[in-house]
Parts: sequence; C-alpha cells; structure tokens
Amino acid sequence: MSERLPRVVLVVGSGRSGTSWLGQMVQAAGTFISVFEPLHPSHVPAAVPLWGRYLRPGRPYPPFERFFDRLVSGGGVTRWSDQENPGAGSRFHPAPWVRRLLRPPRVIKMIRANLMLGWLRQRYRLPAVYVVRHPVATIASWQKLGWGGRLDHFSAQDDLIADHLTGRDVRWQTTDPVEALATRWAIENLVPISQMQGRGWPVATYEELLADPRAEVTRVLGEIGLPFTPQVAMAIDRPSISTHDHSTSGPAAQRLSRWRTELSRGQIETILGVVQALGLTLYGRNPLPQGSLRRWTRDAEW
Repeated sequence: MSERLPRVVLVVGSGRSGTSWLGQMVQAAGTFISVFEPLHPSHVPAAVPLWGRYLRPGRPYPPFERFFDRLVSGGGVTRWSDQENPGAGSRFHPAPWVRRLLRPPRVIKMIRANLMLGWLRQRYRLPAVYVVRHPVATIASWQKLGWGGRLDHFSAQDDLIADHLTGRDVRWQTTDPVEALATRWAIENLVPISQMQGRGWPVATYEELLADPRAEVTRVLGEIGLPFTPQVAMAIDRPSISTHDHSTSGPAAQRLSRWRTELSRGQIETILGVVQALGLTLYGRNPLPQGSLRRWTRDAEW
C-alpha cells in the first residue's frame, strides 16, 4: 500500500452497477469528498457534449481536456455534485465555492465515463476502479427508471467503431427496446474491458462485492493504495443515495438472482444473446460472473 494516499480516485461503471456504493466505501477510506456524477447532462451543462462520447487514448480533445483538467484539479464542484457529502444542503455545509477553494481530496464517481476511461487513465495517471454488474440485472434496473437504449450517438462515432466494433454484430437499427438496452450495456462495457487487458486496472464486480463485501473492498482499496478503516466497515452496510430498487435488502443470493423474476425468459435470452454476440462472456445465465476480470490485470500502473 502506498505511504502517500491518492488525492483523486475515479470510480467508473455503467449506471446501476454499484458505483455509488463502492464510491462511498472508497470515500470512507480517507478524507475525501464525493464528486457525484459530474457528467450528468441535465445538471451539468458543460458535460452535454460529452454524453455518450468515446475518447480515443492518446488523441487530443482540447475542449474536453479543459473540462477534465478543472474537475481533476479540484474544480467542477456544484450543488449537484456535492450532494453525497455529509450535511449537503444544510446551512452549516460548506458551499460549493468553498470546496473549489479548498480543493480537498476527492472521489469522482461517474456512470457516463466508461467510453472515456482509457483516455482519462492515460492523461491523468489516477487510480481508477471500474465496476461492472450482470447485464440482465442492470437492464432490469434501467427499465424501472425508464432509461432508454439510444444507439445513434454510438453509431455516429467513427473512432469507437474502428477501435472496438468493427466486425462485430451490432444491431444498430433494432426496434426492440430490450435489445437496444442490451446493445448499450454491451458497448459501454466492451470498451473498458477491452482496454484493461494487461494494464493493471483495479476492477470489481457488483456480485462479488455483494457476496463478500469486506474481502472485495479490502482488495480494491489495497490496489489503489487506501486502508480499510472502521469508517469503511460502516459504509459497507449503508445504502447509497442511488439505491432505487432496494437492492440492499434481503440475503445476497436472493438479491443477485432477483432479475430472473423481473424479466421474461425471452428478454433474458435476448440480452445474453446480444452481449455474447459482441464478445463479452463474463456473464451468462448464472447470477455470478463466469470468470474473473482480474485475469486481465497485472501490476497496477497509474
């Protein structure tokens, strides 16, 4: 473990994959503030051009560089992004401008940065944890929230197609909403999983976190140079503000298999068929991962 604790940690994954939960445990391991979803287009106007964007590692993107330079260096704190911090909204809570001035260590949690993760890691050399959850469970949760499977912002990006989708069976014109959501999930997770091979990226699956949170969180924190503290132990049992589907109640095995009754057999087969057609084999009909993403990793390099 590093003697000097990191000042900025990224926690990235698709929506409803456990990023908020893991993010609050990382936050509890140090004197971090939380920077919550700074890429949300409805609350952060400057992030609108970044919605669904793939950033190719090594390529310059001047307007986006200015946005992320500010975010990583301590700026970009708004009332929206400050909401996960203790006392947010109270009159005794530090105003966002105070946060910007003090520039405290931060955990930046983003569900819209999967396609940028390789670029972010290369540019900033920051510890970053990628989180992934079973596609059927994720999509069942997306449907509850009314999230759509818009694909045109993916299909219009030549770099994304050239780097990751050429030769793959992507059904861009599907009219099946479940198939569209599955395609969205597959693209969002294919990119970071492809990029992490042999590069030492800390990774976590929602299922392993839920099944043995203390062991998994201890491992993840160790990989990014943070200690397991009493505050982390308390954070494990504290639901995140993003828990819409009551996923923190009941035995772990029951929670992990809930998607089997939330979607029809045909919908489940559609999702798994799309994901596997795009080359992702981490998940199948079992609620637990079929393999380990950690086999792609080696000694971490920030």
